[in-house]
Amino acid sequence: MRRGVTLHDLLAAHFAETLADFFALADVAALASSARDFRHAPRLLLLTGGGTELIACHRRRLKPSRKRTTIPEALFISCLSARLRAISARHCEDFADATFRMLPSRCPSITSLDLGHCQKLKSTTVQALVVSYPALTTLNLDFCGLVTNASLKAVARLCPSLRSLSINQAHHNAHLLTSSPSTANQRRRRATFSDASVTAIARSCPLLASFSADCSKDISPDGIATLATNCPKLKTLSLRCSNGVSDESIDAIAESCPSLVSFDVDSTNITSIESLARGCPSLTNVNVANCIDITDVSITAVAEHCPSLTSLNVSYCKNINDTLIIAVATNCVKLQRFKAVGAHITDASITAIAEHCPSLRTLDLMFCESLTDTSIIAIATRCVKLAELDTTGCIELTDAAIRKIADCCPLLKTLKIAFCDSISYTAIEEILDSNDGLNLVHSAPDENGEIPTVDLPESESDSDSDISRGGANEYD
Repeated sequence: MRRGVTLHDLLAAHFAETLADFFALADVAALASSARDFRHAPRLLLLTGGGTELIACHRRRLKPSRKRTTIPEALFISCLSARLRAISARHCEDFADATFRMLPSRCPSITSLDLGHCQKLKSTTVQALVVSYPALTTLNLDFCGLVTNASLKAVARLCPSLRSLSINQAHHNAHLLTSSPSTANQRRRRATFSDASVTAIARSCPLLASFSADCSKDISPDGIATLATNCPKLKTLSLRCSNGVSDESIDAIAESCPSLVSFDVDSTNITSIESLARGCPSLTNVNVANCIDITDVSITAVAEHCPSLTSLNVSYCKNINDTLIIAVATNCVKLQRFKAVGAHITDASITAIAEHCPSLRTLDLMFCESLTDTSIIAIATRCVKLAELDTTGCIELTDAAIRKIADCCPLLKTLKIAFCDSISYTAIEEILDSNDGLNLVHSAPDENGEIPTVDLPESESDSDSDISRGGANEYD
């Protein structure tokens, strides 16, 4: 993270310097002793980039039961200045539309704007903003329920230098929509845009390198094909849960976007990405989770043509087998993140990953019931950079496997072993005693016979991954 300093003396400079991840506020109360004003410690506004970027900081990945930290609107307004080039007001759900209307008069030189989850933002205000900011290169309107075709057409008409656009419209975890009245309103206030908007963006923004439109129900395969044809510089494309993804649109992307790096079509109806693997050899991230009928030929093509692959998610794909995963492991030795929830694979697959992919950091094998200690011990021995391991429901695993993981993987932060009935509470206690700070999720009964409550992992997704979600500068 670039060095951050506090605004208007709300926090001491040295406090901001030590905040390694300014979006994670879990320890803010403990750190507040170094702040000049404790009342504002949980409500962070940071200036970064030499005072040119304003970020309204919020806690990430809140559970539904937890109340989101809010930024005082008046405080945010007081921070606006002509020096700013980038503003992130993400999750400022209670900010009035009028607050965003004043941005051009206070901040005339904005090129990057993140207004995701700003539920009160109106379509007319988006149009007014792009009139004032023709040099915009990055725009995020995720979950802005009042965005319409008219506002997106204005973006297309007035922002020809746009390089990153995100218009995701519904969270893939449905339970989050009930966490608060404002998020619940997303069901009633879905953005209304269609092929007309996407076509306008595609034809007017040829420099577009990152496009995300998850859960967009009104974009057709023709709209996606038009986007691919007119935006050959695309590097990051996310269309999870979108109706417009088809095998034909995949072919258009493969033909027109040879520089594609990240491709996410989680929970769509595609059956083949063979042409994509052949046409986009620079792919590093492929997410086809929940694409139930994806063919084995597709995964073989990824293995053969995408040697730079670092992240692969094939969870709940019924055709996944050992032969495919061994091919991926053998050819994609840079693999860092692998997810195969519910896959019918054996120790042969995971042992191959252990042998060929020493940089592995995240491994999700939830409910891969045929796996035994053999493959997990191989991972522990050879993949010492492992930080996250999920073997929930891998019923054949025993104490030996998790002890080996805990002993050999010093970077391990998360270990999930719920419903692994052969793992004892004694082994779990030993691991927790010797691995301070480890997040260990289990369902083993303690010495009193009590079984802890286990929250099953959220629906399969890579949305929180830096690999799968391109940042503002990913295309640079």
